[in-house]
Amino acid sequence: MIDKNQINGDKNQIFQNSGYQNESDNATCHTIVKQKLYEAIEEDNLIFDALKLFIEQNCTSPSLLQRKFEIGFSRACQIVDKLENLGFIEVDKDNGNKKIGITLKQFNDNYGDVERK
Repeated sequence: MIDKNQINGDKNQIFQNSGYQNESDNATCHTIVKQKLYEAIEEDNLIFDALKLFIEQNCTSPSLLQRKFEIGFSRACQIVDKLENLGFIEVDKDNGNKKIGITLKQFNDNYGDVERK
């Protein structure tokens, strides 16, 4: 199972949290997360668009998804939860606020070939 901190783009933290020892292990981590992202997109075709929107806006609000994609609160929360489970959204330990854990450059470098279905 992938730890949420493994895809935040900080290689030292990825290695520290995962026990990975080298660049090859880092690539393996991204490959696994990419496969999980493909699976999530199969389940809900808005996952990819929501992730890109959150990265671009630096915001993880379900209400942002509701307004942008004209969906209900329940579905918006499910998308946020799924992205959190995939590790793209982090929860601040101090205040519980959610934030995006990857930059647009990191996303494009590691997952840019993933396309919305």
